[in-house]
Amino acid sequence: MTFKPEDLSADGTDDHEELVGCDCHAPGGCGFPDSRKPDPLLPNNERKGWSHMKQGTKIALGILAVVLVAALLVGVYFLFGPKTTAGQKNVTITVVASDGAKTEYSVKTDAEFLKGAMDDAEGLTYSGTESDYGMMVDTINGMRADYSQDGAYWAFYINGEYCNYGIETQPVADGDAFSIEYTPAE
Repeated sequence: MTFKPEDLSADGTDDHEELVGCDCHAPGGCGFPDSRKPDPLLPNNERKGWSHMKQGTKIALGILAVVLVAALLVGVYFLFGPKTTAGQKNVTITVVASDGAKTEYSVKTDAEFLKGAMDDAEGLTYSGTESDYGMMVDTINGMRADYSQDGAYWAFYINGEYCNYGIETQPVADGDAFSIEYTPAE
């Protein structure tokens, strides 16, 4: 039997139960549009998916998800990130100026990171600006490389490979050879 909207009473309520003798309370209702009586545990029959959750609960779950992802990323960093070694190390730092001239520094240091080794290198001077990512070196031994002005920058290498970390987080190991090279724009 097919029901039509006119089968509803004048006040818009569902009176077909009395008209046709169906059992709207059976699981799934009788099939008449909007005939299933609201389940007290499902107010307004809106408990489908995430729509039943209050806005505050959704926000709290979102924040929890972000915190868990951040904690996971921190854990991965500590597990796979740079490893430092304690104790005295012998390293070399070579500075290559814009004209290709090289200045080599042999450094005995207890520093665990490149910045500390650069501080221990007698005669090596550097400066830069602090950022969210650590120090951005723009001047070595008085020679400025300013990417915003001339497209040049100081490239840092460790044992012939480009450094993956900034000077404050680049680990130093005994025997490492660092190179700091003035690199013009291409």
